Amino acid sequence: MDAYNLISGLVLIEGGTFAFLAGTGRVEIISNDPSKSKAWREKQGRFMKWTGPAIVVFGVAHLLGIF
Repeated sequence: MDAYNLISGLVLIEGGTFAFLAGTGRVEIISNDPSKSKAWREKQGRFMKWTGPAIVVFGVAHLLGIF
């Protein structure tokens, strides 16, 4: 495994984790304005709740060399 695959897999895992946490409301997208974060979550939250874990699975598969 080279450094590129390692770094890209870790970025996918971190990005998927952040997407899931933002979609569930555990992390605020805009820390200055919670109402904008809530509006974003109402619009994108459902999508992020299932794509976040999918991105994490893709990142783990990338680290294992499947992709």
